[in-house]
Amino acid sequence: MNQHHTPGPWNVITSPDGSLWIQGEPDANGFRTICTLPDHFAYDSARREANARLIASAPDLFDRC
Repeated sequence: MNQHHTPGPWNVITSPDGSLWIQGEPDANGFRTICTLPDHFAYDSARREANARLIASAPDLFDRC
């Protein structure tokens, strides 16, 4: 199967500014940031954390399909 996405695992990291980063395994240049969920989202932090964890589980969910 061809890889059309950044391979997992993906992890949720809290940045110094409070944003949540979803990051893949490091490459030669360091970590690969998949996406960022800024701290100023319009919904509460628990929902933002849950969304970040769901995004981070994408490679595992894809592998199960």
